[in-house]
Amino acid sequence: MGKKKAAARSKPSAGFTKIPNNSSGGGVEEEGDVMNGDGDNHSSTTTTTTIKNNGFSHLTAAAAAASNAAVSHQFPSSSPSPSSKSRPPTQQHDPRALIAAAKQALDSLQPGLARKFALRALASSSSSSPFPDPAVLECLGIIEMEIAAAFMSAVEADPIDVDGDGDDDNDPELAGLDPGPRASAKAERYFRAAVDADAGRGLIGADVFMYLGQLTEGEESLAFYEKGVERMTVSAQSGVAGEELATLNRKMSSALCSMAEIFMTDLCDHPEAEARSEALALRAVSVDPTNPEPHQTLASVRLSQCRPDDARAALDTSLGLWFAPFASTSEAAAAATASSTTTPPPAYPNRMACAKLLIELGLHDRATRVLETCQRENDEDPESWYLFAFCYYRMGGGGCGIEADAAEAAGNLDAAEELRAYARERERAADVGRRAEAAADETAAVDEETKVAYWVDARECLERVDALARSAAAAGADGVVDEAMLAHGRDLVAEIDAFLALHGPLAERAMRDDDEDAGVELPGGEEDDDEDAMEM
Repeated sequence: MGKKKAAARSKPSAGFTKIPNNSSGGGVEEEGDVMNGDGDNHSSTTTTTTIKNNGFSHLTAAAAAASNAAVSHQFPSSSPSPSSKSRPPTQQHDPRALIAAAKQALDSLQPGLARKFALRALASSSSSSPFPDPAVLECLGIIEMEIAAAFMSAVEADPIDVDGDGDDDNDPELAGLDPGPRASAKAERYFRAAVDADAGRGLIGADVFMYLGQLTEGEESLAFYEKGVERMTVSAQSGVAGEELATLNRKMSSALCSMAEIFMTDLCDHPEAEARSEALALRAVSVDPTNPEPHQTLASVRLSQCRPDDARAALDTSLGLWFAPFASTSEAAAAATASSTTTPPPAYPNRMACAKLLIELGLHDRATRVLETCQRENDEDPESWYLFAFCYYRMGGGGCGIEADAAEAAGNLDAAEELRAYARERERAADVGRRAEAAADETAAVDEETKVAYWVDARECLERVDALARSAAAAGADGVVDEAMLAHGRDLVAEIDAFLALHGPLAERAMRDDDEDAGVELPGGEEDDDEDAMEM
């Protein structure tokens, strides 16, 4: 469909963990003394359960022993007895109580402990039934998703102790994976097993299908999302109201956005990709018009259809719903205001995607404002610094054909022509945005001094990208920073340096001004982070 593929899609965020979440929060640390209990697990029964067709054993003897020790520490038995197996289930053995304890541990940012409770619940439920409990498998999948998110958002100083899983130590499919992807792979297995165990009985929630949609690709991902939306539609029509209905509609609209984005990425060559993505985006808007995400998805669809005016209108509505500086007069924003609804900012990946759309529309000033909200959340994301640099480069009058020049220099003429065609399309969309900005600001024309100032800022941002890449490499995290982005950044630096070399005095003055601005303090001693978020 259309002329281009959309950026990598953002998955639904309402009600479930997104991987990666790119948030600024550090990792979560399991309590260090959970294994130091009294060891009173006299009544525990070690059980090994294998789910049909999922290719792994959920609970080995080692995992059972680890989880038993943690459970005994939380639910000590006051009167050990050899005949305890014949008693009615206690909290220590009741899967429902163990799952409740797992959820409580997860809420307390202790996923390692939550995992042990859930594994114990799986062992306990399997000992009394030939079939595993789908709710327990769902809980285990959610725990692994939280662990994956913690690993992917943690920095070097954030320890994450989630040892004791014990169920995949010898699994060749997982052995070579880093902790984050390893947890994601385990989560997918648990969710698939939950679907198999549920067998259509409705014992698992729609979130299981939402997670599986996030963890898979293409047609399979679409099918999982469709099942989740079907379940949420039934729930919405069952008489729920108020906050419960609003939450359900928010989840459903986000899922529909993910389905639309699949047709703009994985299934962009589908014969009905354009029509399907448009229909899904419009349906998402109708389900929850106060959700910024479907309006942003619709903007992406309109941009892929070469309808920049409509794309900007949709993006204006999205921004107006959550970002006060761009408050919209649209009906959706007015409805949200009238109902006293406070819409929280979209998830970090959605805001990054919003900034990219704004850049494609030539709305670079707005893009930097959105990027500032991302940087306040995580100032160590190389991509946000790169996007800032590209905004400053373009605001200083930089072109957008550098990628095509690089491809042609490498002898890839077909790729160079495709890139130039895309650049022309992007320029056409950007002209609309630039004309709108120029109409609001008569000084929008870039003079030489302004260009120097913007390009000095762009270069400083690119230096930050390079520093973060080197830091990641030194920490053994090769591949975290996109190589194509780094290569493009180096090309921009070469172009910027060649220009600044011809304007030495102006460049020196711009750098001095930046140094002075970086030291400005607000009354009360606080630095002006909002105004100079990108100054280094």
